Amino acid sequence: MTSSMTAVLSGTGTTGRRVVARLAALDVPVRSGSRRGTPRFDWADESTWPDALAGVDAAYLAYHPDMAAPGAAEAVRTLSHIARDAGVERLVLLSGRGEEDGWPTEQAVRDSGVAWTILRSSWFSQNFSESFLLDDILAGQLTLPTGTVTEPFVDADDLADAAVAALTRPEHAGRTYELTGPRLLTFGDAVEEIARASGRPISFVPVSTPEFAAGLAEQAVPADLVEFLTHLFTKVLDGRNSHLTGDLEQVLGRSPRDFRDYAMATAATQVWAVSS
Repeated sequence: MTSSMTAVLSGTGTTGRRVVARLAALDVPVRSGSRRGTPRFDWADESTWPDALAGVDAAYLAYHPDMAAPGAAEAVRTLSHIARDAGVERLVLLSGRGEEDGWPTEQAVRDSGVAWTILRSSWFSQNFSESFLLDDILAGQLTLPTGTVTEPFVDADDLADAAVAALTRPEHAGRTYELTGPRLLTFGDAVEEIARASGRPISFVPVSTPEFAAGLAEQAVPADLVEFLTHLFTKVLDGRNSHLTGDLEQVLGRSPRDFRDYAMATAATQVWAVSS
């Protein structure tokens, strides 16, 4: 295995920390970029970018808060140029499947002048256990404006394996992959799987987009976040991603993890247990 240094920017995030762990297990020198890391890396502070990329041969980019967010393309373009000038030879970008607003961010990496790979990911299964949907799952009711639209939920561990492959194997250069799990589920289906695995009563309640936005506002969610979440749950979850691809299986050389297996394994960790 190569001894070159790989930087994982946003190295403490859902996928970032998994990529770091896998590279370390392969004895690949890895630098985890975070606001508390050494050297420090912060997407909101451009002055931290050069040190995070110094002496690096490859970098994994997971833009925070989202690669389709305002300013993302400009930030990633600037960072890509810094990376190129620092001698970085390969960039792997985590992107969102079906997020047209994120295409300029993807193009910024393609135009960087270094080898690149784009990983367009479906919704993570781990959003139900490690992210913003967890509180609602613990409360026993998930309310979303998604209706019967299906999504091929992808496991973050599979995504991390794909990222490591793209970072360490040359055949993935210049490729854009559409990563999906092996099965289409509605959000209601996913909640049923979680309820069955955890042994807890959890319901899914579909609502209209205005009702969803009003509910967020009542919870004092900032207006810009309400707008972003409403966009995410309506424009992206409009059926455009309701089909499977074989890209993840192609990259991994195996079948991706099914949502049911994720739910069973996660339930065993007691993350969905409610303390009495």
